[in-house]
Parts: sequence; C-alpha cells; structure tokens
Amino acid sequence: ISLVAAGFFTKLPPALDWIRYISPFYWSFRGILKSCFKWNDTLECFKGSAEVGATQCYLEYHAAIDQYKERGINVATYNDPTSNTVYLEYICLVLLLLCMNILIFLKAWFVCKSFERQSNGA
Repeated sequence: ISLVAAGFFTKLPPALDWIRYISPFYWSFRGILKSCFKWNDTLECFKGSAEVGATQCYLEYHAAIDQYKERGINVATYNDPTSNTVYLEYICLVLLLLCMNILIFLKAWFVCKSFERQSNGA
C-alpha cells in the first residue's frame, strides 16, 4: 500500500493525495531521482537540440520527467533550485523515522503496562 501511496506508479485522486507524504518510499524515491538527474543531463534522441548536439536532447524534456512533475516530483527542471537539493527529503525521512519509532515505543509501553496490570490483578 505504501508503494501505491507514494504515487510514482499512478496519480492518486486528490482526496488521497496526502497519503504519499507519510510514505517513506515517496521521500526516498524523490531524493534518489533528484540525486541522479540534473536539468542539464542529456540523452540520445532522433532530433536533437542546437545547444547540445544533433542527436542529443535535454533530459528535462523527456516524457518520464514530465510524468514525475505531474505527480509532484520536481526533478531535472531548469531554473528550479529545489530540483537539485535533497535537504527536504532527508529531513522528512528523519522525521518519519522518529515518529514511527515513537509510535512503536508507545504501543509497546502500553501493551507492557496492560500486561503488568493484568498480572497484578490476577
């Protein structure tokens, strides 16, 4: 469910769009894409650009990059400072890890307390 909620296979309906922000897969995938692809990266194509060569095109204009942008993952975008930095992704992953660990600790603590009450009462 977390992979589907991350939104890199499908576009989520607006009512469920918030779910991807609590998915560690979303933040990890987004950070990996930003680390790997830059706006000035090129790829081989049939009709190239005058700036990079006859058979080269900027990665920014590839259909896959456009699909990521539609899903809210800004990667390989010219003149967008957030498409090259991964600070937000790192911070969100650390916060998710801390929140999940706190929730697991609280759940274990409450379960232990309930067992303790049951053993004291019996």
